[in-house]
Amino acid sequence: MNFANIELEKNENIAIVLIHRPQVLNALEARDLGLVNSVVEADVLLEETKTLARKIANKAPQALKCAKWAIHKSGEVSLQVGLDYEVLYSNLLFATKDNREGTRAFLEKRRPHFKGQ
Repeated sequence: MNFANIELEKNENIAIVLIHRPQVLNALEARDLGLVNSVVEADVLLEETKTLARKIANKAPQALKCAKWAIHKSGEVSLQVGLDYEVLYSNLLFATKDNREGTRAFLEKRRPHFKGQ
């Protein structure tokens, strides 16, 4: 059983528990079950959301796209196929301008400026 299957089994178990609950989950319960990543107070929600959006926007878009695809597909394919895709995407991403920019930025001790290329 690979990691993705363990996660799917965990999610299935959570779903079974939830359908037997008479009440709706509150935010903290949802976080504790891993259904949401974090919980913040309403008065800081907008600023926290903007902070998260900035962090995501500063990442290499092509790498994020490939990583998201791999995560979503991981439960649908075998471990070997998942690893094969990882190698394929790593090779494709290695040839991008964003990869070169990330390496340069690291060596120059500055933040990278990714352009999705």
